[in-house]
Amino acid sequence: MNKSTIIYIFIALILGVAVYFILRKDRSGTIPEGLRDFAISDTQNVTKIVLSDRYNTTTILERQPDGNWLINKKYKAFKDRVELLLECLKRIQVRTPVPAEARDKFIKDMAATGVKIELYKNHESSPAKAYTVGGNTADELGTVMLLKGSPEPFVMHIPGFNGYLSVRYFTAVQDWRSRVALEFNPLDLTSLEIEYPAYPKRSFILRMDEKNVSIENPESHQKAKPKMDKVKAAVIGFSHLDFEDFISPKFINIDSTISSEPFAIIKPKTKHGNQPELRLYRKRASGQTKFIEDKIWDGDKFFGALSSSPKELFSIQRFVLDKIPMKWEEME
Repeated sequence: MNKSTIIYIFIALILGVAVYFILRKDRSGTIPEGLRDFAISDTQNVTKIVLSDRYNTTTILERQPDGNWLINKKYKAFKDRVELLLECLKRIQVRTPVPAEARDKFIKDMAATGVKIELYKNHESSPAKAYTVGGNTADELGTVMLLKGSPEPFVMHIPGFNGYLSVRYFTAVQDWRSRVALEFNPLDLTSLEIEYPAYPKRSFILRMDEKNVSIENPESHQKAKPKMDKVKAAVIGFSHLDFEDFISPKFINIDSTISSEPFAIIKPKTKHGNQPELRLYRKRASGQTKFIEDKIWDGDKFFGALSSSPKELFSIQRFVLDKIPMKWEEME
């Protein structure tokens, strides 16, 4: 190969690369910036998020005055998951246009399985932004999305994040719901009763006011001055108590469980009135149980139900409860 041939090949390569980038720029550049702008920089002004799919499932998240979010005007939202979505809404960027040969397929897939999101700011009646979230790229580092009014889908990502974004957009109400069983201001607590129906000697009522702190066993009426470090641990522990997950009726007879005698009943009261009672039920061991108690019981988890929603069962890990003083002999 002579020198002139090498020069021609080199020039051809340079021209080929230039044409590629010109065509690529022209393809995305023909779309106005407003039709490629998915991000919302001022997410603190987002007051409502509507997520819907083609199965007529719609989930509405609304910001409350106290900073929490409410789902469909009924359930408190899982704060961490809402914040993860808000972070995505703020930081999302176009990674690349969808290749022309894959464009129709992605649009068709989005119509069939996509999730539409509408974002409302400052309680306005019209959405500030709306787009559809589709599938992920083969390398799982981007997610295809189509902004409302745009003819062109884009592969979206968050710079510095290695993963896809579709998992942050979902419509299942149960997945958005809070996993907090009990929540109150520790300074507002006036009494805390823990009842053990089968073991009444373990039960106690902790009473608190500005001057005195005392405990009493409701069975024997024995009174004592409690250990203050235990009082503090119990009050703080129950003031924010998380559970693991909701239990589906597909896997357990919920009515049978909640009609059985509870292992323990936790009854907090505050200056503002009664809080929901938490009932704990023993869970029978299964093949997946790591620690078995008394030969038949799961030593790792309890079932729980709140008096405010007694038909809903959830699992709560024992190690969470083991950190909290819960028996008369621990408090006295």
